[in-house]
Amino acid sequence: MNKYICNEVQERVMSSTRPDSKVVQLYKEISPGDISNAEDAINLAKTIREDLSDDITEVVMEQFMGWLTSYGIFSRSEKFNAKDIIMIENAVAGALYRYYGISHPIHEMVDEVIKMGDEAEEDVSDEVEDKEGEE
Repeated sequence: MNKYICNEVQERVMSSTRPDSKVVQLYKEISPGDISNAEDAINLAKTIREDLSDDITEVVMEQFMGWLTSYGIFSRSEKFNAKDIIMIENAVAGALYRYYGISHPIHEMVDEVIKMGDEAEEDVSDEVEDKEGEE
């Protein structure tokens, strides 16, 4: 990867991502010399996808917990079960990992527990495409 492209990518990522995110930290640490062959580029791309997924999951969970708290849910510790939140967090991360083609431990469980017919999968896909078309 030439120096210009590496710098351009770094600038784009850092301007569109939270300054404390894993992706920004990774870009601060890499230099054009760190990528000398295709394997290095592939590994870096995978790391970026994983870190981006983790960053997005963190933001989603912060917002989700804020919403729950604003409705008084989980405000009483005797009703709070961390396993429920961990499950939601892993479901969000798993969906993002699957989107980026990266395996996640929750995929096996989701594939086993959630069975959908072809028609149901098409309906969900159509809904997603409709939402993307609105943007």
